[in-house]
Amino acid sequence: RRRHSQCGWCQCPTQGAIDPGFGQIPGLLHLELGIDTSRIDYACDVVLYTEFDTQDALNAYASHPEHLRVKEEVANLRTSRFQVDYTPH
Repeated sequence: RRRHSQCGWCQCPTQGAIDPGFGQIPGLLHLELGIDTSRIDYACDVVLYTEFDTQDALNAYASHPEHLRVKEEVANLRTSRFQVDYTPH
């Protein structure tokens, strides 16, 4: 399995502001969208966590039309972003 995680700061205080809508992406095994509840100053506002069955599926996700649609939708809301792609050990 390959894991992909993004977190960042945004101008969207509610979870309803972001609709991941990723049910159609081949190889996507799991998706979580979380909104920070800690309210500590160094925490990200939102995190997107995904799991893919293969590295090829993760690579294809980057150019999938549904991913690109959501990416464009949140581009103006996001003020900062961090990303990690990894294989658990």
